[in-house]
Amino acid sequence: MPAGKKNGIYRKRIRRLQKRLAGEKIEGLLVTNLTNVKYLTGFSSSAAQLIISEKACVFITDFRYIEAARKQVGFAHVFQTTKNPKKDLQSLLRKYKIRRLGFESANITYQRYLQLKDCISEKRLKPRPDIVERLRMIKGPEEIEAIRKAVRLDERGFRYIRELLVPGTTEKDIALQLELFFKTGGADGLAFDTIVAFGSGGAVPHYRTGRKRLREKDRVLIDWGVSLGGYSSDLTRTLLSHSMTEKEQVVYSIVLEAQLRAIEKIRPGVPLASIDKTARDIITRHGYGEAFGHSFGHGLGMDVHELPVVSWKSKLRCRKGMVITAEPGIYIPGWGGVRIEDDVVVTEKGHQVLSRLSKKPRPF
Repeated sequence: MPAGKKNGIYRKRIRRLQKRLAGEKIEGLLVTNLTNVKYLTGFSSSAAQLIISEKACVFITDFRYIEAARKQVGFAHVFQTTKNPKKDLQSLLRKYKIRRLGFESANITYQRYLQLKDCISEKRLKPRPDIVERLRMIKGPEEIEAIRKAVRLDERGFRYIRELLVPGTTEKDIALQLELFFKTGGADGLAFDTIVAFGSGGAVPHYRTGRKRLREKDRVLIDWGVSLGGYSSDLTRTLLSHSMTEKEQVVYSIVLEAQLRAIEKIRPGVPLASIDKTARDIITRHGYGEAFGHSFGHGLGMDVHELPVVSWKSKLRCRKGMVITAEPGIYIPGWGGVRIEDDVVVTEKGHQVLSRLSKKPRPF
């Protein structure tokens, strides 16, 4: 993407944030979450923060990144820190007439909070935990395309790894081969540690991949995702062996029905809680309600888990541009589990499932 177009995207994001500040009853916001800094400016580093006022954007970094920041973040006021961070912050607050400062309370440590209190009175410090995250919930076309590309790489990896699922191979073998495929295929890295669970291991939603060996009659649950172009993907498939049992087929069909019926509901204006409820009611009706203990899904973007949360507790509604996962599951201790997960974007009139892998319980 040309630099001018990229800068235009970041300026637009900053303006959206600036419009929100008035409603938040603050003159400025201190952005310390590095992912949020990257979202607003495109700059990635280990030392950067922003002060956003209603009319200005100040990019703050140290000597290591200052030259790169001046070239890459030319649309902001770039400020190099000194050996006196207290004086730096106080100077900037005075310059930009910020009397009430919002801060990302979900991101900073208590020690950092004490440092802020040393710069500005506690009464003027206003916790604002998720202002930027709420902006990030609604993806632009370029973000959706980035996630789509990550999903396509995910799909190629899964097709490759299916051929390696032979009795005797270990969970770690599969996970490592999948990681190698992705990294040689252009991924920035894994979006999270790949979950490969054979047999009864699938009963643990966030199973820790180990050295268990695949047996001929085992189920295989794989939960994987990549980071590509700064955006994440997240898919899960459960494979049944050629000698699948009646119970396996029944449980799989329940999870698939729950996922498909819930996805059908996804469109602008629909409460996220009702999407979760649709899947949960189906699983409960079949007697497995207690075996589905996590939420139906979560937001997907620069982070693999971000807003919104698609759960029974959510107060939000679907909005165009949201990208969410759809991942119901049934987990039975001692037996195993089934989970099916796809990535879905909310469109103007409905939804689009980004992932195209088959969801038939095809044997490995």
